Amino acid sequence: MDKVHLRCSKLPLLNLCAGSAIPVRHPIAEPEPGFNDPAPLGSAVHEPLAHMVMGHGEEIDGDYLGPVAEKFNVDVEDLAQLYYYGKKCWPMMAEHFGDHPTAEEYFEREFPTFILSGHPDMLGDKATERRAGGDWKSGRVEYPAAWQLYGLRPLCGVELGVIVWLRETWTGNPFEVVEIPPEQEIIDRLTAQVEAMHKGECTTGPHCLSMYCKRRHECEAYKARVEDSCTGLVKFGGDEGQLPAVELVARGYPAWREYEALSKRYKTLMNEVLDEHGEFESDGCKVVRTTTHPKAFDAQKTLPIMEAYGIEDPASCFKVAVGPLEKAIKGTAEGAGAKKGAHYAAFLQECEDVEAMTYGTGKSRREKRI
Repeated sequence: MDKVHLRCSKLPLLNLCAGSAIPVRHPIAEPEPGFNDPAPLGSAVHEPLAHMVMGHGEEIDGDYLGPVAEKFNVDVEDLAQLYYYGKKCWPMMAEHFGDHPTAEEYFEREFPTFILSGHPDMLGDKATERRAGGDWKSGRVEYPAAWQLYGLRPLCGVELGVIVWLRETWTGNPFEVVEIPPEQEIIDRLTAQVEAMHKGECTTGPHCLSMYCKRRHECEAYKARVEDSCTGLVKFGGDEGQLPAVELVARGYPAWREYEALSKRYKTLMNEVLDEHGEFESDGCKVVRTTTHPKAFDAQKTLPIMEAYGIEDPASCFKVAVGPLEKAIKGTAEGAGAKKGAHYAAFLQECEDVEAMTYGTGKSRREKRI
């Protein structure tokens, strides 16, 4: 029997559900994250923070952060803010990591039934009395995050864990220090969970959604949970219709969450099939993948043109969507003695002429009746 590969970052989920470690038979490709998606932003900030921990913080400025933001498709200002949260936190907790901490170092260890691996975000100097391992968190999480650090004890002998909540720096208490259990206790727990995994044991709960289990679509226990929830949502109202609205909504909320997650999972699978095959037929229609070219505006270059077109508050049109901008421009058409469509087209042309507007590439779907 092949040994199971366990990553420290997945141990919090494994601790709650052994079945989460069962290899996925048919993975569902995740869609490319949108610009400034929270997950890539959290991943991106690890790079400059690791550089800082290793003693090179003075090198980090806009020239350093720009390429990192571009690589992860995030806003450089948001990345900088998150980084400076970490930079502010570091002096408060540096004492736990000694004079020569390391960052993002890879560790792996083989056990009788599994292989454990991990990259601690920061790792204390071996010369410290009690070696510490740390984890940067770009947002507060609902699950027991400490288990991610527990795995470091069998890997590199850490005794203390430091969990840093970057966005809570302003509170003055942005991190917590946790005692890591004895090594054998951790190994025994992981061994027991791997044994439960081989038996097919699954434990459903809020973690199925909040911790992004990659095998939800193949998990029979989760499928039963979703079916029960969706059945309850279909019957929503019913005999409960006499209840106060607040109580009625509160009862239906768990079912709605499950239904929404199911809908998103189906959409991801559908888009994956369309990306691979281009189309599929269903119920008398053909669903096809189409390519779109959404507009993107450079604020600095577009603002003067907007002002020339009579927009009183141009800044309000940005950081929202193209829609408000189009509405605002068309709203000035009458005063300019032009038709709305022609007025907006002229505006777009002027933006293109000065390279204030570009067209991206997106994907969409449309149906054709057979």
